[in-house]
Amino acid sequence: MNQTMLLIKMYMYSYCDFRPYEAEMDEFNPKATRTLFIGNLEKDVTGLELRKTFEQFGEIIDIDIKKQGVSSSYAFCQYADISSVVKAMRMMDGEQLGNNRMKLGYGKSMPTNCVWVDGVADTVTEKYLNLQFHQFGSISNVTIDRERGHALVYFEQ
Repeated sequence: MNQTMLLIKMYMYSYCDFRPYEAEMDEFNPKATRTLFIGNLEKDVTGLELRKTFEQFGEIIDIDIKKQGVSSSYAFCQYADISSVVKAMRMMDGEQLGNNRMKLGYGKSMPTNCVWVDGVADTVTEKYLNLQFHQFGSISNVTIDRERGHALVYFEQ
């Protein structure tokens, strides 16, 4: 084995140790959310830069950039579904954005009185969803986005 091959193998092992295990990055991870944490960003990163970098993995709902002191930033990118977060983590964790190597993870989930429902067929009505979800508590409102096939079910506090 020549010296170059040895260096490549050493780099591969140390790089693989840095990246999370593939099994930890899936939709069934207990920490999985629709929000992607993006750490170690340059201080002047923009929402447009992040959107261009991460929109290839799925529909982005919102990007929230937080400044951390004077030298760096971090952000939260909320996707329409968890699988987009998983794809982004698998492809972009440890990759460069500007001069910095990004650190990606699941964003923390926040308690809410709203349930997001995907794959809603054209024949599904607000009344039907109300009947299906009423067993989990009193419902204050049901909204269906027919164009995207999504629904929001709001529970009373």
